[in-house]
Amino acid sequence: MSKNKNKIINFLESTIKIFEKIPIPTSKYRVAITGLSRSGKSVFLTSLINQMLAKDKLNFGDFGNKKSYSVRLVDINLPIAQFPYHEYLEEFKNPYALWPKSTTGVSGFALEIEIQSSYSFIENKRVLLEFIDYPGEWLIDLPMQDIEYDEWSNYMISLALKDDKKPLSKEWIDSLHSENLDETQIVQNYKNYLEKLKSNNFSFIQAGHFLQQGGLSDEVLNYAPLLPKDKNTKIYKKFQKRYDDFIKEMLKAFDKPYYKDYDKQIILVDLIKSLQSGYDAFEDMHLAIKEMLKPYSYGKNSFLSRLFLRRISQVIIVGTKADNIANNQHNNYKQLLDDMLKDMKEKLKIKHIRVNSTIIASVKSTQNIKAKHQGRELSCLKGTVEGEKESSVHWVGEIPEDFYNRESWKDREFAFPNFKPSQFPSSPNKSVEHIRMDSLIEMLIGEWL
Repeated sequence: MSKNKNKIINFLESTIKIFEKIPIPTSKYRVAITGLSRSGKSVFLTSLINQMLAKDKLNFGDFGNKKSYSVRLVDINLPIAQFPYHEYLEEFKNPYALWPKSTTGVSGFALEIEIQSSYSFIENKRVLLEFIDYPGEWLIDLPMQDIEYDEWSNYMISLALKDDKKPLSKEWIDSLHSENLDETQIVQNYKNYLEKLKSNNFSFIQAGHFLQQGGLSDEVLNYAPLLPKDKNTKIYKKFQKRYDDFIKEMLKAFDKPYYKDYDKQIILVDLIKSLQSGYDAFEDMHLAIKEMLKPYSYGKNSFLSRLFLRRISQVIIVGTKADNIANNQHNNYKQLLDDMLKDMKEKLKIKHIRVNSTIIASVKSTQNIKAKHQGRELSCLKGTVEGEKESSVHWVGEIPEDFYNRESWKDREFAFPNFKPSQFPSSPNKSVEHIRMDSLIEMLIGEWL
């Protein structure tokens, strides 16, 4: 009996030694993060790292309660710029800090997570999360590969002639009707028109590379849409060739290691600016989101399918700046975002890609209070507006459940002040106040932990 017992003990000891000698491989996942200009990408990434490192405001359900884990920020092992987290963090610790400038290129960072094993003889689990940040304007350009120059020209001109964009496009459209087409002037006028769209909070801009060049050559960005009447002219054929060259160069730029093998994609959306700018800007944002989601619904044989669908399992659309509206408006704000996604969800579902949505404030810059406004007690926001020293109270407006007709916008005004960001805590164990960043992080990485 004792001999059998010793055999069992010896077997267990040898088994434990084997486990000790065999390391558990590190699991590796890659997340792409994009958003249109001023959607809050830099703030989001800074807050995400801050929340993960401090951990004081995170709770991943049962995992967060039952297992110890540590998080370390490491340089990403890819030929791209490192996201300047420490630079942004120091700026946010300043009580007079302003929102950081928009990112203009590709950058990244990695988080290494070590999770305590349930058994002493099994090594701790390690998860490496790579985050790649790139401009959303480039994602809008990708569907251009399936559109010929003449079709694209007609589409861009038809959009530019809509009532909401007509005043912005007048100079460019007028130059198309000139007797002697001036190549340089037409291109410059078109670029000026795109800049005006951006300044007036329109979101659908093609080609976005005109505003964020992304390393593409000046020559291939030296074109613009032309009218059908000029189809047989030299300038038309010249622009057509440059358009085709642009597509080739753009796709070549996307055919890089850091654009491949994404597991998940986050797309940040600033609905606040669309609400403030009116129905036309809101509809334009809807169009931009559809274009940004197109690459994920392509067929198996397309370049875009090979680029994006190799591993991707989930796309998360995130409405940012939820601290710019009162808490009692959050459900309607989320509903607006969901309504925008209805016509794309089924297409992506066929590709076995989950589409989730949420609303967040990466850095909470306001407080909700009750205050009198025009004789009524309403849910208002209290915060410090940029350029002011003291906090003030603001009623920003009410968001209806349905905004998908022009009539619902009548007699409805929004006033979203530019609130200053909250100061980040000085302690590395404390993270900045936020709205739903914890639930988004769990949605993003919970299944991998």
